Amino acid sequence: MIDAGANIGLFTVLAAAQVGSQGRVIACEPSTTTMELLRGNVTLNGFGWVELREVALAEQPGRLEMQVFEPGSGFSSFAPAETLGARTVDVDVTTLDRVAGDLLERTRVVKLDVEGAELRALRGAGALLERARPDFIVELEPEHLARQGCAAGDVQALFDAAGYTGYAIVDDGLEPLRGSWDRPAGDPNIVVRPRERGKA
Repeated sequence: MIDAGANIGLFTVLAAAQVGSQGRVIACEPSTTTMELLRGNVTLNGFGWVELREVALAEQPGRLEMQVFEPGSGFSSFAPAETLGARTVDVDVTTLDRVAGDLLERTRVVKLDVEGAELRALRGAGALLERARPDFIVELEPEHLARQGCAAGDVQALFDAAGYTGYAIVDDGLEPLRGSWDRPAGDPNIVVRPRERGKA
């Protein structure tokens, strides 16, 4: 699993427990202070099969300015809603394909919660989408996406072209999304699966 926007490691720890020592979780978190908390949680749980990367994700590698908030904040972003209390820092940026690296063919799940940079991250995931065909858990917050010059429809179009179907997460499982993938405020997470696998 790749956990992009790992924060303090909620998904990372759950995934590490699920895959076990024969699996691998790669957790990406660009904020140095939040990475310290993430590293502490991984160490506390004894998950030696978690690999930590202090990077942000976008369509190409490099360095970019990011607004970073207090340790553990989920609001650090290339384009946050507000900058009060934020520090501007340069962060290393890479692509999802590079994060997967030699493990690309083994990647089964990618979680994307990168505060509006989801489309940018997906544009750097061509090999994952074409060859590995993992499931995705994606946060689609229209306001976050808009601040980075895109919309949920752009994410939908990218996945549609790659042969994926979107699902809402409901009480009893997954429900196919009909029409637009715009999600109501407060319910931004969806699951996206390759069409050939269908609903789980």
